[in-house]
Amino acid sequence: MTSSKLAYSSRDSRGACGAGTARLVRQSIVETMKLCAVSGALGIAIAPAFLRLLKYFAPPGTPRIDEVGIDTRVFLFAAGLSLILGLSLGLASARLSASALATSTRSATGTREHRILKNVLVAAEFACAMALLTGAVLLFRSFAAVQAVHPGVQADHVLTVEIELPDS
Repeated sequence: MTSSKLAYSSRDSRGACGAGTARLVRQSIVETMKLCAVSGALGIAIAPAFLRLLKYFAPPGTPRIDEVGIDTRVFLFAAGLSLILGLSLGLASARLSASALATSTRSATGTREHRILKNVLVAAEFACAMALLTGAVLLFRSFAAVQAVHPGVQADHVLTVEIELPDS
């Protein structure tokens, strides 16, 4: 039995044993929030390593690359995004479980509408993953193409001077 079928069957069995809708909704939200919290914490933990990797592979002369960094606002944004996603996905999952529980039949797949909704969610997830993958591939191809282009000026033996003028 797959993990998704196991998760639905455990929720259905809890509902069959007398667990109320509020308890099932709360369980679904807690499960999703745990998953999103772990994912968010993992992302926050590996972000500094990827930032160092980005700075290492940045082409020489990239403007203001030394100013790129991760501060408290970035961490708060990532934590808030994980919280909002966990809550919204938990509510969506709870709605699916509650509708399947309310209209449960002897079949394990639920009603036709439930199957259609599950298929639409899977298709939307696949479409988002493909869009992200395509965007990443195009970004790397564009980056490689930009690196191969000659800028049109000779940058060898160039002297630059920086002058700071007073505010007045």
